[in-house]
Amino acid sequence: MGELDARLPPELRWIAALCSSSYFQPCERHEPAGGKEKEKGELTNFFARDTGETLCPSCVGGRDVVQIRRSSYHDVVRVRDVCRLFDARNIQTYVINGARVVFLNERPHPRGKHGNGATQNRDEKKTSASSSAAGARRSSCRKCSRTLQSDTSRYCSIACKAGVAGAAMEPSEEAAREAEAESGGAEASNRAKSAGEKSEKREKSGGRAAAAAAKRKKREMEDVDAERGGFGGVVGKGGPP
Repeated sequence: MGELDARLPPELRWIAALCSSSYFQPCERHEPAGGKEKEKGELTNFFARDTGETLCPSCVGGRDVVQIRRSSYHDVVRVRDVCRLFDARNIQTYVINGARVVFLNERPHPRGKHGNGATQNRDEKKTSASSSAAGARRSSCRKCSRTLQSDTSRYCSIACKAGVAGAAMEPSEEAAREAEAESGGAEASNRAKSAGEKSEKREKSGGRAAAAAAKRKKREMEDVDAERGGFGGVVGKGGPP
């Protein structure tokens, strides 16, 4: 936290506390009723910028907070929620639940991807030659060297950007517009994809229903033919008595 404090301008030093705080912990103010251990109380998933506290939903009230979310057991924030609070450009983003997010902190590196080549396993060595061209096009985090998915990104997390370029994280209208446009585009794309998947499911469901109806109709016709054969078929050779 001290390293980030030193690199951030005074008005943005709350970012250091944002990244170093622990979230999704039981709130001391809103414990389960009656202190029952089996019941879960409120969890702290908000950060108060004015005091550096972690808060639960019941503590928030009208305070100036940033909501923390979870992805694969790591803390993230929506780009739309923070892009007007600091310059979030050049941080690797991901689309989770239809929203573009960034991680608060550096995550553990994939095995064999950080450090010397001796740690690579045999499978990674086999694929390293074929993926070298793709790897060359990708950038890596300027703080922790984690490989990034986008060649336009420079950092893997908020903390990594603050640790290298904290002084350049002051908010600006231009940075906010760029981040919002990117975030909005991702959300629109996700909505379109979701709508397409729902339409496809409806078509498949309709096709299955039509096939089932045709099968039922066929069985009904077979039953009618069987009845006709049993009661209205050919009369015996002797004829009527």
